[in-house]
Amino acid sequence: MPERNLETGTCEGGQRYRRLQSIACALPTPQNRLSRRRRPAAEALADAGFVVAAINHSGDSYQVRGGPNDSIAALATRTTDIRRLIGHMLRQWPAHVSLDDRRIGFYGFSRGGYTGLVLIGARPDFERLPPLPSSPCASAPQGLACAGMRQRFRELLATPLVHDTRIKAAVIADPLSTVFDAEGLKNVATPIQLWASAYGGDGVTPESVAAIRRSLPTAPDWRLADKAGHFGFLAPCSPAQLASGPGICRDSPGFDRIAFHAAFNAEIVAFFQRHLAKERVASPR
Repeated sequence: MPERNLETGTCEGGQRYRRLQSIACALPTPQNRLSRRRRPAAEALADAGFVVAAINHSGDSYQVRGGPNDSIAALATRTTDIRRLIGHMLRQWPAHVSLDDRRIGFYGFSRGGYTGLVLIGARPDFERLPPLPSSPCASAPQGLACAGMRQRFRELLATPLVHDTRIKAAVIADPLSTVFDAEGLKNVATPIQLWASAYGGDGVTPESVAAIRRSLPTAPDWRLADKAGHFGFLAPCSPAQLASGPGICRDSPGFDRIAFHAAFNAEIVAFFQRHLAKERVASPR
């Protein structure tokens, strides 16, 4: 599948799908050191008639995560990245005239799921997040260094986070959920298909995702990935990938990642087809 480099990332299949009228914006997973391999969800959407665009967040990727430059402040810039990506696709991508700006969907997993919730109207409360292991607030929460960090963080987040009303439907999988409560989710009106893993992982718990389900003002299309851990939402791994990234690739007993993704991808496609159909989103230009 051809690739085209953009200011904001990569649009897959840019030449192959020029005649199509819809796009789905998707985030690579934050731990996605396997990002160069086949992405079944993106390909399933493209095969169903969507143009799929995906980016890596420069300040929040697996290369940064856990290192000295890892900062929770990156959560404040993710939505701006996606808004720019959508704008680029609609105005500057060579085939932008073929895209319908009324039929835009979003898919996000883990921190990408957090990003999607904010884009469609959620307001996070970052005080609910536990400090990163490298933060002075983890070792000395009452110290001056922690106080200074908290103050800088509050200043950084003083400007409201970016929302994007162009997104008409969202699939959210195992999102970073602890930053949201009912008050922060009260303005979310976009249709959501919400997926939770049975066991969670990487800071995401089944209880925190279920709390999102209960707190949304309109009930989402709720789906549970039975016997799956958090990383079960990543594409199936090759033997080499399993050897290099067992924490990401190894599944719980009884979970068949290949079979799961066949069903998962079909559910995603069906959801977007229902909610981005022309008759559902048609409005005067």
